[in-house]
Order: sequence, then C-alpha cells, then structure tokens
Amino acid sequence: MCEKGSPLPEMLFRFDAYFKLALQAVRQGLSLSDLIRARYPYFLGDAKKPPVLLLELTNHCNLSCTYCPIAKDKRAKGFMSEETFVSVLSQLKEMRINRVHVRGWGEPTLHPDFCRFIPMLAKHVKLVDIVTNGQWKDPAVGRALVTAPVHRIDISIDAGGSEAYESSRRRSSYARLERNIKDLRRFKETFGSKSKIIVRSMFRPSQTQHLREEMKSWRKYADAVMPSPLVRPAKAAARSACQTDAYVLTTSDDEYPRCYFPFNEVNVSWDGAIPLCDNLVLGRVTGEFTLGNVKTHSLQEIWQGSEMRRLRNGHRHQINSDRKMCKGCTTCSV
Repeated sequence: MCEKGSPLPEMLFRFDAYFKLALQAVRQGLSLSDLIRARYPYFLGDAKKPPVLLLELTNHCNLSCTYCPIAKDKRAKGFMSEETFVSVLSQLKEMRINRVHVRGWGEPTLHPDFCRFIPMLAKHVKLVDIVTNGQWKDPAVGRALVTAPVHRIDISIDAGGSEAYESSRRRSSYARLERNIKDLRRFKETFGSKSKIIVRSMFRPSQTQHLREEMKSWRKYADAVMPSPLVRPAKAAARSACQTDAYVLTTSDDEYPRCYFPFNEVNVSWDGAIPLCDNLVLGRVTGEFTLGNVKTHSLQEIWQGSEMRRLRNGHRHQINSDRKMCKGCTTCSV
C-alpha cells in the first residue's frame, strides 16, 4: 500500500495473481492510467473522479482473528441502510465510477441484503471486487458472488492448514472455508461466470518452506493465489505464538509513509460517513477525519475538495505538514 523500497520483489512474488487481475481489469474496460494510478500515482496527474469507491456494507464480523485491529473500532456497529445504499448507487451512476471495492472493517457477506445489493452494484460499474473471509453459511452467498458477477473475489485465509487457520481465526471453520471455495468454483463453471477467485494466503515466517506446496493445493479451485505476509507493528506486545511468529513492520513512529490511497479511492462507511482515509476510522469517535456523508454530500465535491487535494499534495511532494495524520501509520508498510 505504501511505497517502501523497491516493489520488484513483491511483484515477482505475486506475478501470477497480478497478471491475471490486470488482464481482467483491462478486459472489463478499466483504463491503463487507472491501473497505473492504483500503485504508482505520483507520475500522473490527479484523477478527475475517484478511480475506486471503497464500500463498507457493515463493520460487524463473524470472526475474532488474533491479529485483526477491528477491536480498535470504537464506532457503533451497524449495517448500511437501503437509503444509504441508494445514495451510493445514484452517485456511482452520475460520476461514472468504474470500480467498487467492497470491504471495510467487517465481513460484507453478513449484510442481510447482501445477495440483493451485490448484483445492483455490478450493474452500475465495470468492475466489482470484494474481500471476504469465506465463512458464509448460506450457499446463496456464493451463488450471488459469481452470478452478479463480482469480478474479483478475494478470500482471506491463513496458511498452514486447518489447525493453524482455526487457532488464528477464532469462531471459524476450515471445513466451511473449503466447502465455500469449492462451491464458488462449481458455481463459476455452472453459470459460465467471469469472476476471478483469488485466495489471499496469509503466511508466517515459520510457514515459508511449505508455502509453495499450499499455494499449489489451492490453485485447484482458485484462479490465482496471492501470498501475503502476516505482519505486526514492531512495538506490539507478544502475548502469544500467533503474534511472535509474524513479520515486523519497519515503519517508525516518526516516519511518514508515502501512500497511494488518496490518489486512488474515496471511502463510504456503513453509516454513509466519508472518512478522509479508511485507516483513520479505527480508534476514533470524534469524526475528526470525516469529510461528510454520502446522503448529504457529493463524492465528487469531496474528491476535489481542499482536504483531499492537500493530502494528495503531501504524499506527492512528501510535504509532512500536509499529511500530519499519516505520521507513524503502519497499516501498509512492510
């Protein structure tokens, strides 16, 4: 997420997934400039409209993962209302935003209207993708994902098999995960869906020697496997083996990581609030970094507004006074 040394090793490590996803995006009509801006925006001018809308349907989650920061979320828990969702659709259509990324600080498939909302999103934009833990209990969810279609279905798992997975992801079921991924593959073939099933395999230092073998096993059902190192902040207290067996973030408290988020996306939380940055909603209840609400504010005005322009300027030219809130951010630096 943030520029930290050369990106070449990461690109080579994930080349299979990156290539397939980039090819899919081009085929769906996304512009080459938006693809470049998604990772390397500093060489291009600011986009006139948000390349991506990040949509949080809910901040409820059905799991309690040992490393997840969701416990810091001090906001009230809830699900996006019909009114808020309709406001989002209206602005998507008006602004002609090409891509919606369904994620946030919760599990989106828990939304009671998920199977109804997701095809409506797919109808309005060229590309819809989602990050899910793959723990839904109703097969209708999997069917809705591939028939909407959701073009990229990222399923976040923990490497190491059932024991490692269930010890890290409390309240999870490895058997249910396997069943849902196999069902996705079956639904995809049955309906001739263009969805790409991506297994995002989170691995620890102790698991690297078995990683390629595990990736090979998941490729039987997924279109690509994207290995992702499990990381923790350098100052995090080590309360268990799950936290000590992790890669350590290198960002210091005094560092200003160079981020591409402000150039690439605008965010809408489950209650319609539009945060300056999705990562700033955790641990804050004052609304200090909230720019408005999608029910009463134009996403286009916020995208072109002074706060967003100042933040982009700070990251483009590395002016720390324009990005004070980013100091010490460890969300995306490895």
